[in-house]
Amino acid sequence: MEMLQYINNNFSGILSAVVSGITAIITLIYVVFTYKQMKATQESAQIASEQIRISNQPCVVIDSINTYGSKCFNESGRRQLHIKLQLENIGDSPALEVYTFSYLELQHTKNVRNGSDMVSMDFCPDYLKYLKPNTQGIASVRYETDEINMLVEDLRYSYEKNMSRIRTNPSKHPCSGTIMVVEVYYKNLLGQWFRNTLRQEICWLTDKNALPRKTKNLNENTIPPCLLSKETEFELQLVPPRFSVSSIELISKEQIANKLKPYKDQLDTHSFIFVESKE
Repeated sequence: MEMLQYINNNFSGILSAVVSGITAIITLIYVVFTYKQMKATQESAQIASEQIRISNQPCVVIDSINTYGSKCFNESGRRQLHIKLQLENIGDSPALEVYTFSYLELQHTKNVRNGSDMVSMDFCPDYLKYLKPNTQGIASVRYETDEINMLVEDLRYSYEKNMSRIRTNPSKHPCSGTIMVVEVYYKNLLGQWFRNTLRQEICWLTDKNALPRKTKNLNENTIPPCLLSKETEFELQLVPPRFSVSSIELISKEQIANKLKPYKDQLDTHSFIFVESKE
């Protein structure tokens, strides 16, 4: 009893401090544990939310491609190349504001206008207001006379290089033809933008009214080596789809706004896109 009274009289302050310290440590451990548990709960909720968002997304793919090149239809020699694309939304959410662009990647020559490797389509991108899940839609892009001539010139270089390769080193990998690139932009219900990029090689132009081949030469009637005359109607000979490359990626509003910027005057009804990007 005297021992307890002695401790109480001489060490009560120290004991109180020790008890307070232990209590503070326990409280701190509890706070840290609670905080970590809260963060884990938030991360789990965020992961669940992301999974829900990912599992309910549009996915617009290019199901088929049809091409038609016209003969010259005026005295200046003007002609057009129309590329008709069948789009399909294979996702489980609607795709909104679907824009379709195209350009050609020259492999052996340069754009005579600006010296680049790229030849842009003519006119505005095609536009679909929406594409429901598991439905198809048609989009089309167009190239004009100058773009067609640059395509033919690039293919001619490719043909000549391949003929030289066959004569001198047939085991060497073939030279690539011009690459046709198609870009489809679309957004989901949350306002996120996506881009599907298809890259498919053009082998040559096929004369739609050519006579049957008289030899085993596959290129007997193709362009090149034949010339593209004013009266020739043609279509693009593309490599099989299994040799093409397609990729879908998430993009920013700024990217789609910059893509549409050159066409802003023609797309005045879609001006909200530029307003969104500015904000």
